[in-house]
Amino acid sequence: ISAYRVTKPETEDALAAANTRWKTTALYFGPQALKQKFEPTEAEAKAWYETHKDGFRTKETRQLRYVSFPMTVTRQDSADAKEVIDRAHDQLLKGESFNLTTLDYSDLEGETLSAMTPLSGLDKVTDSVVSRLKPGQYSPPHLAGYGRQIVRLDSAKKDSVAYGRIVVRVKMGSEVLATVRDSVRSFLEQATTEKFDTLAVRFGLTIRMARPLIGDQKYLPGLDVENPAQIIEWAKSAKPGQVYDLPQRGTQGYHVFELGEVKPPGVADFEKVKQAAVYRLRREKEKPAWTQAAQQ
Repeated sequence: ISAYRVTKPETEDALAAANTRWKTTALYFGPQALKQKFEPTEAEAKAWYETHKDGFRTKETRQLRYVSFPMTVTRQDSADAKEVIDRAHDQLLKGESFNLTTLDYSDLEGETLSAMTPLSGLDKVTDSVVSRLKPGQYSPPHLAGYGRQIVRLDSAKKDSVAYGRIVVRVKMGSEVLATVRDSVRSFLEQATTEKFDTLAVRFGLTIRMARPLIGDQKYLPGLDVENPAQIIEWAKSAKPGQVYDLPQRGTQGYHVFELGEVKPPGVADFEKVKQAAVYRLRREKEKPAWTQAAQQ
Protein backbone atom coordinates (compact mmCIF):
# COMPACT_ATOMS: atom_id res chain seq x y z
CA ILE A 1 0.00 0.00 0.00
CA SER A 2 1.45 3.37 -1.00
CA ALA A 3 0.87 6.46 1.11
CA TYR A 4 1.59 10.15 0.76
CA ARG A 5 2.26 12.50 3.66
CA VAL A 6 1.24 16.10 3.15
CA THR A 7 4.11 18.50 3.89
CA LYS A 8 3.77 21.57 6.09
CA PRO A 9 4.22 24.05 3.19
CA GLU A 10 1.49 22.27 1.25
CA THR A 11 -0.82 22.49 4.26
CA GLU A 12 -0.07 26.21 4.65
CA ASP A 13 -0.70 26.84 0.95
CA ALA A 14 -4.04 25.01 1.12
CA LEU A 15 -5.13 26.96 4.21
CA ALA A 16 -4.10 30.25 2.63
CA ALA A 17 -6.05 29.45 -0.54
CA ALA A 18 -9.13 28.42 1.44
CA ASN A 19 -9.12 31.61 3.49
CA THR A 20 -8.14 34.09 0.78
CA ARG A 21 -10.80 36.60 -0.22
CA TRP A 22 -10.75 38.57 -3.43
CA LYS A 23 -12.44 41.86 -4.15
CA THR A 24 -13.14 42.41 -7.83
CA THR A 25 -14.68 45.15 -9.91
CA ALA A 26 -16.73 44.40 -13.02
CA LEU A 27 -17.27 46.83 -15.86
CA TYR A 28 -20.21 46.52 -18.22
CA PHE A 29 -19.93 47.81 -21.78
CA GLY A 30 -23.23 48.22 -23.58
CA PRO A 31 -23.68 48.09 -27.37
CA GLN A 32 -23.12 51.84 -27.60
CA ALA A 33 -19.49 51.34 -26.50
CA LEU A 34 -18.61 50.04 -29.96
CA LYS A 35 -18.14 52.71 -32.59
CA GLN A 36 -18.33 50.20 -35.42
CA LYS A 37 -20.48 47.08 -35.22
CA PHE A 38 -20.03 43.94 -37.26
CA GLU A 39 -23.10 42.36 -38.88
CA PRO A 40 -22.21 39.08 -40.66
CA THR A 41 -23.81 38.25 -43.99
CA GLU A 42 -25.41 34.85 -44.43
CA ALA A 43 -22.49 33.76 -46.61
CA GLU A 44 -19.98 34.76 -43.90
CA ALA A 45 -22.02 32.96 -41.24
CA LYS A 46 -22.23 29.82 -43.41
CA ALA A 47 -18.46 29.86 -44.02
CA TRP A 48 -17.82 30.27 -40.26
CA TYR A 49 -20.27 27.44 -39.51
CA GLU A 50 -18.41 25.11 -41.90
CA THR A 51 -15.15 25.62 -39.97
CA HIS A 52 -16.75 25.36 -36.51
CA LYS A 53 -19.06 22.38 -36.85
CA ASP A 54 -17.85 20.85 -33.59
CA GLY A 55 -19.72 23.60 -31.78
CA PHE A 56 -22.99 22.52 -33.39
CA ARG A 57 -22.90 18.81 -32.68
CA THR A 58 -26.15 17.20 -31.52
CA LYS A 59 -26.76 14.19 -29.28
CA GLU A 60 -28.92 11.21 -30.16
CA THR A 61 -32.62 12.05 -29.90
CA ARG A 62 -35.39 9.49 -29.28
CA GLN A 63 -39.02 10.48 -29.77
CA LEU A 64 -41.68 8.72 -27.68
CA ARG A 65 -45.30 8.58 -28.84
CA TYR A 66 -48.20 7.33 -26.75
CA VAL A 67 -51.95 6.83 -26.52
CA SER A 68 -54.00 7.23 -23.35
CA PHE A 69 -56.86 5.15 -22.00
CA PRO A 70 -58.73 7.54 -19.68
CA MET A 71 -60.42 6.49 -16.46
CA THR A 72 -63.13 8.32 -14.55
CA VAL A 73 -63.77 8.00 -10.84
CA THR A 74 -66.83 8.73 -8.72
CA ARG A 75 -67.21 10.73 -5.52
CA GLN A 76 -67.54 7.47 -3.63
CA ASP A 77 -64.20 6.29 -5.06
CA SER A 78 -62.57 9.49 -3.75
CA ALA A 79 -64.28 9.15 -0.35
CA ASP A 80 -63.01 5.57 0.00
CA ALA A 81 -59.42 6.71 -0.61
CA LYS A 82 -59.80 9.53 1.93
CA GLU A 83 -61.02 7.08 4.56
CA VAL A 84 -57.94 4.86 4.08
CA ILE A 85 -55.41 7.74 4.18
CA ASP A 86 -57.09 9.13 7.30
CA ARG A 87 -56.66 5.76 9.02
CA ALA A 88 -52.99 5.81 8.08
CA HIS A 89 -52.63 9.31 9.53
CA ASP A 90 -54.33 8.25 12.77
CA GLN A 91 -51.89 5.36 13.05
CA LEU A 92 -48.94 7.76 12.69
CA LEU A 93 -50.38 10.06 15.35
CA LYS A 94 -50.58 7.10 17.72
CA GLY A 95 -46.82 6.60 17.40
CA GLU A 96 -46.45 3.94 14.71
CA SER A 97 -43.37 4.27 12.46
CA PHE A 98 -43.72 5.78 9.01
CA ASN A 99 -42.24 2.73 7.27
CA LEU A 100 -44.60 0.24 8.92
CA THR A 101 -47.58 2.48 8.27
CA THR A 102 -46.53 2.66 4.63
CA LEU A 103 -46.49 -1.13 4.44
CA ASP A 104 -49.94 -1.26 6.03
CA TYR A 105 -51.67 1.30 3.82
CA SER A 106 -49.66 2.53 0.84
CA ASP A 107 -50.35 1.46 -2.74
CA LEU A 108 -46.67 2.19 -3.50
CA GLU A 109 -44.68 0.07 -1.06
CA GLY A 110 -41.44 0.92 -2.87
CA GLU A 111 -41.75 4.46 -1.56
CA THR A 112 -40.57 3.20 1.87
CA LEU A 113 -37.05 3.22 0.41
CA SER A 114 -36.01 6.84 0.63
CA ALA A 115 -33.48 8.01 -1.97
CA MET A 116 -32.20 11.43 -3.05
CA THR A 117 -34.46 12.82 -5.77
CA PRO A 118 -33.82 16.01 -7.79
CA LEU A 119 -36.40 18.71 -7.06
CA SER A 120 -37.01 18.89 -10.81
CA GLY A 121 -38.34 15.33 -10.63
CA LEU A 122 -41.10 16.15 -8.12
CA ASP A 123 -44.65 16.97 -9.11
CA LYS A 124 -45.89 20.43 -8.11
CA VAL A 125 -48.00 19.24 -5.18
CA THR A 126 -45.24 17.12 -3.62
CA ASP A 127 -42.66 19.86 -4.21
CA SER A 128 -44.87 22.40 -2.44
CA VAL A 129 -45.51 20.07 0.52
CA VAL A 130 -41.86 19.04 0.92
CA SER A 131 -40.70 22.68 0.90
CA ARG A 132 -42.68 23.28 4.11
CA LEU A 133 -41.32 20.27 6.01
CA LYS A 134 -38.24 19.86 8.16
CA PRO A 135 -36.27 16.58 8.14
CA GLY A 136 -38.17 13.96 10.11
CA GLN A 137 -41.55 15.68 9.73
CA TYR A 138 -44.49 14.31 7.77
CA SER A 139 -47.37 16.16 6.18
CA PRO A 140 -51.11 15.90 6.83
CA PRO A 141 -53.05 13.83 4.27
CA HIS A 142 -53.61 15.75 1.05
CA LEU A 143 -54.77 15.25 -2.52
CA ALA A 144 -52.05 14.62 -5.13
CA GLY A 145 -51.91 13.48 -8.73
CA TYR A 146 -52.21 9.76 -8.02
CA GLY A 147 -54.67 9.97 -5.13
CA ARG A 148 -54.21 11.00 -1.50
CA GLN A 149 -50.84 10.96 0.18
CA ILE A 150 -48.77 11.69 3.28
CA VAL A 151 -45.18 12.82 2.68
CA ARG A 152 -42.25 12.50 5.08
CA LEU A 153 -39.07 14.50 4.48
CA ASP A 154 -35.92 12.56 5.43
CA SER A 155 -33.21 14.98 4.31
CA ALA A 156 -32.77 17.94 1.98
CA LYS A 157 -30.03 19.53 -0.10
CA LYS A 158 -30.06 22.61 -2.28
CA ASP A 159 -31.40 20.87 -5.38
CA SER A 160 -32.59 17.47 -4.13
CA VAL A 161 -34.48 15.78 -1.32
CA ALA A 162 -34.88 12.33 0.20
CA TYR A 163 -38.49 11.62 1.08
CA GLY A 164 -41.02 8.84 1.57
CA ARG A 165 -44.73 8.72 0.79
CA ILE A 166 -47.83 6.88 1.83
CA VAL A 167 -49.99 6.90 -1.29
CA VAL A 168 -53.58 5.72 -1.48
CA ARG A 169 -54.88 5.75 -5.02
CA VAL A 170 -58.42 6.82 -5.81
CA LYS A 171 -59.55 3.51 -7.25
CA MET A 172 -62.32 3.07 -9.76
CA GLY A 173 -65.15 0.64 -9.38
CA SER A 174 -64.06 -2.88 -10.32
CA GLU A 175 -66.31 -3.16 -13.41
CA VAL A 176 -65.17 0.12 -14.98
CA LEU A 177 -61.51 -0.61 -14.20
CA ALA A 178 -61.81 -4.07 -15.74
CA THR A 179 -63.24 -2.56 -18.93
CA VAL A 180 -60.34 -0.10 -19.27
CA ARG A 181 -57.75 -2.80 -18.62
CA ASP A 182 -59.38 -5.07 -21.21
CA SER A 183 -59.07 -2.28 -23.78
CA VAL A 184 -55.41 -1.75 -22.93
CA ARG A 185 -54.72 -5.49 -23.14
CA SER A 186 -56.49 -5.76 -26.50
CA PHE A 187 -54.52 -2.81 -27.90
CA LEU A 188 -51.20 -4.34 -26.85
CA GLU A 189 -52.08 -7.74 -28.30
CA GLN A 190 -52.98 -6.23 -31.66
CA ALA A 191 -49.88 -3.99 -31.60
CA THR A 192 -47.72 -7.08 -32.12
CA THR A 193 -49.01 -7.41 -35.69
CA GLU A 194 -50.52 -4.03 -36.59
CA LYS A 195 -49.24 -0.48 -36.84
CA PHE A 196 -49.54 1.86 -33.87
CA ASP A 197 -51.27 4.59 -35.93
CA THR A 198 -53.83 2.16 -37.37
CA LEU A 199 -54.76 0.89 -33.91
CA ALA A 200 -55.06 4.40 -32.51
CA VAL A 201 -57.66 5.24 -35.18
CA ARG A 202 -59.53 1.98 -34.60
CA PHE A 203 -59.70 2.55 -30.83
CA GLY A 204 -60.58 6.23 -31.25
CA LEU A 205 -57.41 7.40 -29.46
CA THR A 206 -55.21 10.44 -30.09
CA ILE A 207 -51.46 9.91 -30.49
CA ARG A 208 -49.46 12.33 -28.35
CA MET A 209 -45.78 13.21 -28.36
CA ALA A 210 -43.63 13.17 -25.24
CA ARG A 211 -40.68 15.52 -25.00
CA PRO A 212 -37.73 14.05 -26.94
CA LEU A 213 -35.15 12.03 -25.03
CA ILE A 214 -31.76 13.63 -25.64
CA GLY A 215 -28.51 11.77 -24.97
CA ASP A 216 -28.32 10.11 -21.56
CA GLN A 217 -31.20 12.16 -20.16
CA LYS A 218 -32.57 10.57 -16.96
CA TYR A 219 -35.77 12.58 -16.53
CA LEU A 220 -38.62 13.37 -18.85
CA PRO A 221 -40.52 16.45 -17.60
CA GLY A 222 -44.23 16.57 -18.28
CA LEU A 223 -44.66 12.81 -18.70
CA ASP A 224 -47.71 11.70 -16.71
CA VAL A 225 -46.65 8.23 -15.54
CA GLU A 226 -45.77 6.79 -12.15
CA ASN A 227 -42.39 5.48 -13.22
CA PRO A 228 -40.82 7.60 -16.02
CA ALA A 229 -37.40 6.02 -15.35
CA GLN A 230 -38.81 2.68 -16.52
CA ILE A 231 -39.97 4.21 -19.80
CA ILE A 232 -36.65 5.97 -20.36
CA GLU A 233 -34.66 2.79 -19.72
CA TRP A 234 -36.80 0.88 -22.24
CA ALA A 235 -36.56 3.65 -24.84
CA LYS A 236 -32.75 3.61 -24.75
CA SER A 237 -32.61 0.11 -26.27
CA ALA A 238 -35.91 -0.04 -28.19
CA LYS A 239 -36.09 0.14 -31.98
CA PRO A 240 -38.23 2.64 -33.93
CA GLY A 241 -41.80 1.36 -34.19
CA GLN A 242 -41.46 -0.89 -31.15
CA VAL A 243 -44.34 -0.75 -28.65
CA TYR A 244 -43.64 -1.09 -24.93
CA ASP A 245 -45.59 -4.12 -23.70
CA LEU A 246 -46.00 -2.73 -20.17
CA PRO A 247 -48.81 -0.14 -19.97
CA GLN A 248 -47.98 2.78 -17.69
CA ARG A 249 -50.35 4.12 -15.05
CA GLY A 250 -50.90 7.87 -14.98
CA THR A 251 -53.08 10.22 -12.98
CA GLN A 252 -55.94 9.99 -15.46
CA GLY A 253 -55.58 6.46 -16.80
CA TYR A 254 -53.19 4.12 -18.61
CA HIS A 255 -50.70 4.98 -21.36
CA VAL A 256 -49.19 2.76 -24.05
CA PHE A 257 -45.90 3.92 -25.59
CA GLU A 258 -44.22 3.48 -28.95
CA LEU A 259 -40.71 4.57 -29.85
CA GLY A 260 -41.00 6.81 -32.88
CA GLU A 261 -38.14 8.48 -34.73
CA VAL A 262 -34.54 8.06 -33.57
CA LYS A 263 -32.09 10.72 -34.74
CA PRO A 264 -28.43 9.69 -34.43
CA PRO A 265 -25.83 12.13 -33.10
CA GLY A 266 -24.40 14.46 -35.69
CA VAL A 267 -24.10 18.11 -36.68
CA ALA A 268 -27.12 20.39 -36.82
CA ASP A 269 -28.06 21.73 -40.25
CA PHE A 270 -26.99 25.31 -40.90
CA GLU A 271 -30.56 26.50 -41.46
CA LYS A 272 -31.53 25.32 -37.96
CA VAL A 273 -28.61 27.07 -36.26
CA LYS A 274 -28.21 30.07 -38.55
CA GLN A 275 -29.04 32.63 -35.86
CA ALA A 276 -26.64 30.99 -33.40
CA ALA A 277 -23.87 30.99 -36.03
CA VAL A 278 -24.46 34.68 -36.80
CA TYR A 279 -24.36 35.54 -33.09
CA ARG A 280 -21.16 33.58 -32.39
CA LEU A 281 -19.39 35.02 -35.45
CA ARG A 282 -20.42 38.54 -34.44
CA ARG A 283 -19.00 38.00 -30.94
CA GLU A 284 -15.75 36.66 -32.39
CA LYS A 285 -15.32 39.62 -34.72
CA GLU A 286 -16.26 42.23 -32.12
CA LYS A 287 -14.10 40.74 -29.35
CA PRO A 288 -10.96 42.78 -30.24
CA ALA A 289 -13.05 45.98 -30.19
CA TRP A 290 -14.53 45.08 -26.80
CA THR A 291 -11.07 44.34 -25.45
CA GLN A 292 -9.75 47.66 -26.72
CA ALA A 293 -12.70 49.51 -25.14
CA ALA A 294 -12.06 47.80 -21.80
CA GLN A 295 -8.39 48.73 -21.84
CA GLN A 296 -8.99 52.43 -22.53
